[in-house]
Amino acid sequence: MNRRLKIKRHIGFLMLAGLLLTMGAGCGKELTDSDIKGTKLYKDLETDYSQLERKYNKLVDSRKKEDSSSEEEASYDADVYLKNVRGSTYVRIQYMEIATSKSESSDNISMCKWLKTILGKAIVNTNINITELQAEQTALYSYALYNENNSLVTCSIYDGDLVVFNDIPDYVYYVPEVTRIGAGCFGNGKDYKAPRRTVYSELYESQLAFKDGDFLEREQIRKAASALAASAPKHLGMKPAYVENTAISEYIFKCDGNTYMMEVYSNCFSITKNGNEVEWYSLSKEAVKNYLKADSNE
Repeated sequence: MNRRLKIKRHIGFLMLAGLLLTMGAGCGKELTDSDIKGTKLYKDLETDYSQLERKYNKLVDSRKKEDSSSEEEASYDADVYLKNVRGSTYVRIQYMEIATSKSESSDNISMCKWLKTILGKAIVNTNINITELQAEQTALYSYALYNENNSLVTCSIYDGDLVVFNDIPDYVYYVPEVTRIGAGCFGNGKDYKAPRRTVYSELYESQLAFKDGDFLEREQIRKAASALAASAPKHLGMKPAYVENTAISEYIFKCDGNTYMMEVYSNCFSITKNGNEVEWYSLSKEAVKNYLKADSNE
């Protein structure tokens, strides 16, 4: 029973009892509980209370049905939304670091397809309330995927690969590896200035990588970096004279805000860090062939 109703009932009965006792005292007679409950006034009040309680219970039941219906409708809308994400073709991504408002965009179709695929497989996390999440932490990144008609899907990315879609904000979703784009492009606040950190370890730990424009999965990135380190390339002081004009293959690695462009030739390669620090390395032709196979899924 609702606490307010109990209080109202208690006060009403006290007032009634006081009134009847006063009336009884005026008549020189002390009224018992049976006398009070047998009065018309008491019975009328009991009837009014019962009617009020029934109306209240009906209202509570109605509200529960409305809330349940709203939750089902929101759940249905979310399913439809994610189905539309999976069925759309996106041509551009815009991503922003919330803390600094730094923003970048890419029309790399391979990356668009990858992000669309993982967002379409989003898993609702019923253990996390959206209000509690936003009270505990601020979003790290925001992503926007655009299709050919400039229609878009937007979402906020939180620590722990948690996602809140702007168009269906009632739920928190879990999307494995969704932070890769933001972490690779903007960094994650870690200090990697330890003397033992090499270019190979940066390549290995890269959140994002592309080979000739194709987006690489995490395992492909690590296989490629490991194969490069295992081939023991020789560091060169400058660009060798025998380098061909056109590279066989081109890689781009993004690790914690740093960008490494790697151009592979028949027996050497170059790595350019952030567009201005170029280093050249020599490799045997056999090692180059083995390396170019290393990031395949075979």
